[in-house]
Amino acid sequence: MSYNGRVWNTHPDGFQLDERTIDIEIPKEVMEELYIPIDGKVYISDNGNFTARMKLDNSLGGRELKLGLRVNGQDPATDWWENGGTVQRTIRNAPNDVLSYIGLGLADDQIRIKFTVDTSTWSAVLEKITVT
Repeated sequence: MSYNGRVWNTHPDGFQLDERTIDIEIPKEVMEELYIPIDGKVYISDNGNFTARMKLDNSLGGRELKLGLRVNGQDPATDWWENGGTVQRTIRNAPNDVLSYIGLGLADDQIRIKFTVDTSTWSAVLEKITVT
């Protein structure tokens, strides 16, 4: 199955292009199908043809990335659980080398990341898609 996730720029002010980072939303269905723990980590490796492979272990090598969350698309305030809102699970601060796997420059609201889940290998293939 395939699911789309959003992206958000997270680069610091005055950043250089090679310092850019983004947060990548992991759709709820991907979290559930791959049994990704809320406090876990994921590993992303180059899958060729501008795709990346995300796994829960380092069996394919790859870069360890931490998970986080956003609330209504924003970094959460310290009291976010009291105020409610839509919680989005994310890969936090994906660095430039990981972004190059999927051919991604700066994020904007017209870009989504498509996750194609493969439960036989407990992984998902990520690719950039454009929303029109």
